[in-house]
Amino acid sequence: MGKRGRLTAAVLALLLLLSGCNSILEGDVRIVSPYTPPAAHGPGRIREVDDYEELKDAALDFIRDMDEKGLVRVFSYDGDLESDLVAVCDDIQKNDPVGAFALSGMEAAATKIVSYYEVEFSFLYSNRVTKDHLSGLVDISTISYMKAALFNKLVTYSGFATILTDNVALTEEEALRYVEEIYYENPLEIVMAPVTAVEIFPDPDSENRLYFFTFGYRYEPSTLKVMAESLRNAVDAMVETVSTTNRSRALLTLCRRLVDFVKYDSDTAAGEYSNQHMSATAYGALVTGSAVGEGYAMAYKALCDRLGFRNTVVRGRLGEMQHAWNIVEVGGHYYHIDPSMCAIYGYPAAFLKSDEEMAQAGYTWDASLYPVCEGPLTYADAAR
Repeated sequence: MGKRGRLTAAVLALLLLLSGCNSILEGDVRIVSPYTPPAAHGPGRIREVDDYEELKDAALDFIRDMDEKGLVRVFSYDGDLESDLVAVCDDIQKNDPVGAFALSGMEAAATKIVSYYEVEFSFLYSNRVTKDHLSGLVDISTISYMKAALFNKLVTYSGFATILTDNVALTEEEALRYVEEIYYENPLEIVMAPVTAVEIFPDPDSENRLYFFTFGYRYEPSTLKVMAESLRNAVDAMVETVSTTNRSRALLTLCRRLVDFVKYDSDTAAGEYSNQHMSATAYGALVTGSAVGEGYAMAYKALCDRLGFRNTVVRGRLGEMQHAWNIVEVGGHYYHIDPSMCAIYGYPAAFLKSDEEMAQAGYTWDASLYPVCEGPLTYADAAR
């Protein structure tokens, strides 16, 4: 093109700009922007699915993040999308543990957009469910992992535990018993037992289950953590200088130190009390200096644990009174020790006793839960 032609083209372009497109062209003008893929994560993310299971998994991902809405795109689908949407909403609310726990309502609607469908899920959550309940969900496969998950909650004095499993089938009573066992097994780490409730979703007979535990304490978590530190310091002070060379002698030394320090709380012992009563805790015995039988037993277990001596707390009755004491292991044999009764009736009456001797003294307990005690040692052997 010559110089004159280029000048003419430039003038024409300027005239087009000044006069406006609509005066030159007939019809609408469409502005086309480059395609930007949807966000792959975060609120409002869009998932792509191809079948029923992927559709359900996408909805459950939205629920776990407690999204109020979630978008799904379907380019090719194996099945009837419309009927599957109805089925997914029903399935999640009735049969899925997470959905049954978290939701009070759920809907889905599909919209045709040129070459694909866009599905929008809408979720209505139960008033009692918080984002922390779902973000803190722990998936476990064995009883050991469940106990570990519960222990981690109890030592931090958390208010809840949300546990999902497809392999652990417990009744409410069994689940609550595990919480109780963890407390009695760990007096050094858990200073006070929680009041515990558990719900199972969608129901106790389902194959896949969600266990939702709630824990209530007499004191704030910050206070309990300070108390736990005071208890550890008291335990360290009481076990100091105890020789572990002779196991039975060391057990007697610990019992004597405990008995010398603690006053028996006879008023509380005469009635019914919970394991949240201060006198029923190791803290009550070793820090405040007052305890019932259970407080003595928890304190004695804490002392034995600190020195690595195998022992357990036995919960039963002494006559008509609820009571607790200890079973210890010495040289491969097991024996009963009741520190609180050592304080009242003397060491020969309640130190290194057999099952038969304890039964004769009026003790009753579920023997199936504890090892048989029939070792040869006596108090005289330990004191000698």
